[in-house]
Amino acid sequence: MNIIVTIILMYIIISFLEWYIHKYLMHYTDNKLVNIFNYGFKKLYSIIHSFNQDKSHEDHHIIVNNDGYVNMKDDGMFMSINNTPLIGIFGFLIYYLISKALKFKHNKNEYKIIFIIFLIISCIYYLLWNILHPSYHNYNGSKNDLIKNNFIYEYLEKYHMIHHFNKGKDKCNYNIILPGADFLFGTYKGCVDNIDFCKNNISKTEKEIELCEKEINNIKLRTNIDYCNK
Repeated sequence: MNIIVTIILMYIIISFLEWYIHKYLMHYTDNKLVNIFNYGFKKLYSIIHSFNQDKSHEDHHIIVNNDGYVNMKDDGMFMSINNTPLIGIFGFLIYYLISKALKFKHNKNEYKIIFIIFLIISCIYYLLWNILHPSYHNYNGSKNDLIKNNFIYEYLEKYHMIHHFNKGKDKCNYNIILPGADFLFGTYKGCVDNIDFCKNNISKTEKEIELCEKEINNIKLRTNIDYCNK
């Protein structure tokens, strides 16, 4: 088997699952076709979780301050270990179907190895989320210079902050650890643009009103994050 192709495909699949779970299971969508397709997956997702993950993630977005920090209890900050079967097992199933469609020459032992690798990756991913995500938000004063002082961490932190700062239908950057799917599916943004959201007459929270005022007055949310139209 071509190891390089296999590694690239595995990365794309895990990035896709991260994107899909975050966008369509943790966030609400009014896309009827997606909701029909997503019905069984969402049922499974709710069954394997010991608490309402959807609600905890909604609360997480409410709790996050306009500087991106969180200084109170936040259950939605962490990924449940029950997510690992979704990532590991479904990751392998997607890989298996693609490999058959593309006629990869894997034998049974190689599939067993790939399955084990997916399970290992899912556990590592669970650990990375619960280390990096709280650090992005400086959760309870979370500080770890060992992981923060490098360009990869700085890129991922900015990437995720833009997810929080963009509101309404302009929500973007659903990847948390493994960028890729956002670029493939057109949900990546490198800046903040809430102009349409701010003009909309829907009711807004105090924090959303503050975000709108800052954008109107071109007041930066963070030193490395720009507004799209400025």
